[in-house]
Amino acid sequence: MSKRRWLVWAGRIGAGFLGVVVFGLVGVFLFLQTKPGLDFLAGQVGQALSDEETVIRLDGPTGSIASSIAIGRITVADRNGVYAVIDDTRLDWRPLALFRGVLDIGSLTIGRFAMTRQPAVEPAPDSEPDPRSSPYSVAGLAPGIAIGIGTILVEDALLAEPVLGRSQRLSATGSARLAANLSTAFIDLSVRRVDGGGDRADIRLDYAAKPVRFAARVHVEEPAGGLLARLAGLPGDEALFVDLSGEGPPDDWRGILNFAAGPGAAATATLGVALRENSVGLSVDGDLRLDSLLPDRLRPFAAPSVGLRVDAELMASEGVSIRHFAAESGLLAVEGAGRYGFAKGQLSGTMAIASRVPRVAASLIPDLSIAGARIEGTVEGTIDALRLDLSFRADGLAKAPLKVGAVSGALVVVPAMPEGFEVKGTLNASGVDAGGAVPEGVIGSTVDLTVAGTAGRDGSLRQIRLTAASGPAGAEISGQIDENGVGGGKYAVRLDRLDPLARSVGQSMGGHFRAGGTFRVDASAASLHMTAEGALADLTGAAPGIAPLLGGRVPFSGTVDWRPIKESGHVLRITELKIAPAAGRVGGEGELDIETGRLSARLEAAMPNLRPLSSLAGAELAGQATVTGTVGGTLAAPTVRGQALVAGLRVDGVGIGSIGAGFAAQPQADGTIAALRLGGTVGAQTLDGTLTVRFQGDAISFSDVDVGIAGNRLKGALGLEPAAGRIDGALTATLPEIGNLPGAREMGMAGTGEIRLAADAAAPRVIVVTATMRDISIGDSSASPTTMGKAVARFRVREPLGNATATGELDIENVRTAGLKGGRGTVKLSGGPEKIDWSVTASGEAIQPLTLAGNGTVGFANGETLVSFEALGGRFADNAFRLQAPFAAMWQAGGDQRRGEPAGQWRIDPVDFSFAEGRLSLSGSSVEGKINARARIDALPLRLFALVEPGFDLDGVLVGRLDISGPALRPEISMTLSADDIRPIDMKKQDFAGFDASLDLHQDSNEARVKAKLTGPEETRATASLKTGPVVSLAPLSILPQADLPLAGEGEAAGRLELIERLVGLGEDRMAGRLAAQATIGGTVGNPDVKGKATLADGFYEGALTGTVLRNINAEAVFAGDSARLVSLAADDGAGGRLSGKGVVRFVGENPAAESIRIDFNSFNALRHPLADITVSGGLALSGSLDSPGITGRLTAEKGNIRIPDRLPENIVELDVIEINGREEILSRAAAATEPSVTKTFPISLDLALEFPGRTFVRGRGLDSEWKGTLQVSGTTADPLINGKLEAVRGTFAFAGKSFVVKSGSVFFPASAGLEPEISAVAEAQLPDILARVEISGSVSKPDIAISSEPSLPQEDVLSQILFGRTSGQLSALQAAQLAQTAATLSGKGGVGIMDRVRQALGVDVLDIDSGGDTGKGASLKAGKYLTEDIFLSVTQGNQAGSQRVGVEVQVLPNITVESDVSGAADSNIGINWKWDY
Repeated sequence: MSKRRWLVWAGRIGAGFLGVVVFGLVGVFLFLQTKPGLDFLAGQVGQALSDEETVIRLDGPTGSIASSIAIGRITVADRNGVYAVIDDTRLDWRPLALFRGVLDIGSLTIGRFAMTRQPAVEPAPDSEPDPRSSPYSVAGLAPGIAIGIGTILVEDALLAEPVLGRSQRLSATGSARLAANLSTAFIDLSVRRVDGGGDRADIRLDYAAKPVRFAARVHVEEPAGGLLARLAGLPGDEALFVDLSGEGPPDDWRGILNFAAGPGAAATATLGVALRENSVGLSVDGDLRLDSLLPDRLRPFAAPSVGLRVDAELMASEGVSIRHFAAESGLLAVEGAGRYGFAKGQLSGTMAIASRVPRVAASLIPDLSIAGARIEGTVEGTIDALRLDLSFRADGLAKAPLKVGAVSGALVVVPAMPEGFEVKGTLNASGVDAGGAVPEGVIGSTVDLTVAGTAGRDGSLRQIRLTAASGPAGAEISGQIDENGVGGGKYAVRLDRLDPLARSVGQSMGGHFRAGGTFRVDASAASLHMTAEGALADLTGAAPGIAPLLGGRVPFSGTVDWRPIKESGHVLRITELKIAPAAGRVGGEGELDIETGRLSARLEAAMPNLRPLSSLAGAELAGQATVTGTVGGTLAAPTVRGQALVAGLRVDGVGIGSIGAGFAAQPQADGTIAALRLGGTVGAQTLDGTLTVRFQGDAISFSDVDVGIAGNRLKGALGLEPAAGRIDGALTATLPEIGNLPGAREMGMAGTGEIRLAADAAAPRVIVVTATMRDISIGDSSASPTTMGKAVARFRVREPLGNATATGELDIENVRTAGLKGGRGTVKLSGGPEKIDWSVTASGEAIQPLTLAGNGTVGFANGETLVSFEALGGRFADNAFRLQAPFAAMWQAGGDQRRGEPAGQWRIDPVDFSFAEGRLSLSGSSVEGKINARARIDALPLRLFALVEPGFDLDGVLVGRLDISGPALRPEISMTLSADDIRPIDMKKQDFAGFDASLDLHQDSNEARVKAKLTGPEETRATASLKTGPVVSLAPLSILPQADLPLAGEGEAAGRLELIERLVGLGEDRMAGRLAAQATIGGTVGNPDVKGKATLADGFYEGALTGTVLRNINAEAVFAGDSARLVSLAADDGAGGRLSGKGVVRFVGENPAAESIRIDFNSFNALRHPLADITVSGGLALSGSLDSPGITGRLTAEKGNIRIPDRLPENIVELDVIEINGREEILSRAAAATEPSVTKTFPISLDLALEFPGRTFVRGRGLDSEWKGTLQVSGTTADPLINGKLEAVRGTFAFAGKSFVVKSGSVFFPASAGLEPEISAVAEAQLPDILARVEISGSVSKPDIAISSEPSLPQEDVLSQILFGRTSGQLSALQAAQLAQTAATLSGKGGVGIMDRVRQALGVDVLDIDSGGDTGKGASLKAGKYLTEDIFLSVTQGNQAGSQRVGVEVQVLPNITVESDVSGAADSNIGINWKWDY
């Protein structure tokens, strides 16, 4: 084909293709003008703008793409749904301008924009930056076409609250132009708030390439709470002002920045930008005031302003380099440099803080001074893995009283875990001087602190551990805190030695302290909660008074809370406080308002046993104590209220009672005043009292003192000023009832007295103590108490609050004890705390006359007590005793070596003491627990012991030796004692052959051996031997062997009961018989095994008072282990009656108990007396322990005779006493003789039945009767109760010559009458004219007697018929008087009558007048007298001739009497009377 033709065809084809393209474009353009075309176009645009995370949808397009197009709604959504909506968008443009390379938009209008939340966008994966494309490459910014927007209008833009934290409505206008080659650029934008906020922002940027020029202006204003301030995170709601303006070429652009955020923050700075080929240089030089932008704790660091200088460079391909950075304020001067690389994100740099660091520290801690300090650091790594190294040093730190020579340390922060850092640090302080703020030795001269853990990027401490150590002290804290400041952990503190703390309070104590617990902190709530638990442990060496209180370990626990209250302020609260020393417990809770200082606390303490206080009190204490109290008021003026109670208080075994005290204390202008009110019971007495205590400085005063116990009172006021040494005031104790004072009743103490302590008005540094006691008695009143007629003490004390010295004396008179009487003496003392001179003189009678005199000194130094005796001697009876030479004894207190406590020391210089012909010498010492002592006794009279043991009444001669050596815990001992001619001191040798006794004791480190022997009169002999382990310890002195020590021993004894009769003196009682016993002992000390036997043979006993006779007494008892068994007991009464018994006694501890010991009686004549003779059968059983025995049983009186004597004892003759001795001695002896004796009895319980079946007769003085009945005896021997009744079986009663027949009678014991029975009896006599009746009722001591008759007559006529056989009107004057006297006597109102006076005057036993009645014999007078107990002589004289008679009655046998009489008419009679009891 030709070339032309090819061209034609080519033209045709091209024209056709162009036609197709044009046609296609026209078709597409026409399609896009249709509704489906616009929808298609909107969908394509939406897809083009969307990506994987964001979906954009355009709905409702209208208009023409050639000129103006509108979009009804545009929505923007993420995976959570739609979050932005744009309504009514209109675009006016000229698309044909695109052919000229220009995007020409006439206007862009948005009707409404609403954003309801922030989009949920996943963070983009990290990627390495492309070094070939820098954000600072100007060429890369060119779009390739020109852009021009004539008008930009956003009518209404809503940013909802979730977007920026507060709802905002905005509008915006503007325009923009940009050349295709970036030769020019212009942007003008204005934004306003339309919801009334007043916010505005104007931005204008203008750039031209030729000539190069860049102008910028940014101006922002918004009121408080504006949008930009919130976006920038500025604190508070301050108004914001920002103005930035500048102009210049890009390689040397300069601008001015002015900034203000309210009155508290402002900045003025010059900014420099240098746009270079591959980098941009930046510089800042300005002044910043940041008060309102910083937390309060950081504001001092930025005051008054911060000068900031920065020189940096942003390199397009390499990174950022900060060539120099400097910030300077009034306190801080910080400088540094660094570099950041884009390639690996690597950061490195250095920083130093210097020059003004001391001023920084002083601002944080007032009054802290530092000679010099510097902090240096480096940082290196990536932003995500940054390592920080800091080091610091400060010299010459001081804050009174603390001083530190130097402090240095280091801190390293290393990236660790995905989102955190590892932190390690150390701090060392050297040359530490606490200056007394901490007791010396508690911390050392250096302090080391370490910190290690991990921290999160969010500010959390994932795991942190902090340790501190200084000398014996240390602490450790570990835990974690989250990003919100909430967390917790554990802590522990320790102090390895307690002795520094103990020394600071004047004590000496070893041990250690440990404590720990958990804590929880909430920084947002500013709260802290801690638990604590710990103990003082391994305590040793405490003072003797403190050690028993603490024990070896004192645990404690509690919780601590720090929490905010109200709008500001905090409260510190301690709860569940528990402290448990060995002696008791302490607990409580409380809180402190830090802002106001207000206190509120409750404390309580309890001691279940007061014994640990014994060392402090100097006496053995027992009882319980509790203290409760509250604390109120403020920290500056606290108030304390509470009460203390001591219950069951006993001092040295003496019961005191219960004592309570209420107290209230409150500070005042002139000191702290505490008011106390006392109450309680002391023994059986009531304690009451009040006093006021005032504390002012070191002065203390007691006022309004009024304390009393059962009439004894302490009153007065006393003031003490220790610094001045002054005392004023006086206290007086008035003691009218000393026996009611604490412990006095238990001591058996009684008397009166007065004690007064008063300041000497003429000498303010002197007090005078006087005491006067009268009629003092001490001891059991039933025994022989010690009595003292008078005791007077007078002491004068100088400088009582300083180096006190005292002089005085004590005089006692008329001292009387069991072995001493008429005693008197004087003790004189003078000296001070280091030395006291003493002297004593005394005299009295201790069985024999006694005189005593001596003098010496008592010294105190270095914990030692030194007592010296310069002279000591006297006379006892006719024997002189005296100290042959002065000597001294030293004693230094120590602890109990059994508990590992240091031993005390003592020394006794050689002592040589003589008594009559005897001698005593001793010496010894103890050093470091080693003892060396000896004693010798030569011919020492035993009666000497009466000097130290009142009532000791034995005499004899004592010889012995004692040697002790070795350790005090287990010394070696050798002792031999022998005593010859031992006898009662009032028996002469010719009257009593004495005893001879010996005792040998030998102890070494392995065993102790004891042998004893006794021989004497009445065939007396006894021997014993025992072997065991070491039993004697002298640390302290005790004979308390270990329970597991073996025992091996034996013994035997024999003698006669007659010896007891001779020694004891049984009066008219008699006893005899042979005693024998033998025993062996084995086992151990804790479980001894004792076996043996005791017998009594051919025994005899006769009781003079009861007439009871025991003959042929034979008994045998065997004992083994913890029991003794009475195998047999037999005796008879010599008249056919018998007694037998057997039983068992068990020994449990110190309280033996009887088990079924039974005594049986078989027709035994238990009572054989002229007035009573009773034979019984039955049995008694004894059971129970020694402190609570009981007797049960039943006895039957087989027969009994109770005789009422016909004659009463002679009247007592009064003798006139002529005083020949001293009146005081006579009165003293008389008082002692007339004191009622009190017999101690065992409280034996009773449950006895006494049966009287009959054949129990009561006879005498006209009564002849038989009785029967049953009595039940219960209660105790000290307070028996008798219940039951005796009834008369038969009987007669002769009264006034008439025989009365007992018709009825009973004796019974009502419950309300105690032991006194009541009687009810009726007796009748048939007289010639009447039946006379006598009725007796009421108590035996005061019976009511009534006389009646049948037929009924007046009582005086009945009595007259009985006496005289006629009525009262027929009596003579003498008979009438006798009748009246008899009637008065029967009524209980009469005394001694005329006939009785006559009978007594004549000295006869019977005097009676017989009127003769109806016998016709006339009146007669009868008088009679007992010549002996068995012979009665009577004489009767009538008023007729030959009426006189003489009669004689002789009792031949108890049941047979012979009577005879002879009359004046020479007639005589004789008769025999025989009575038989059945």
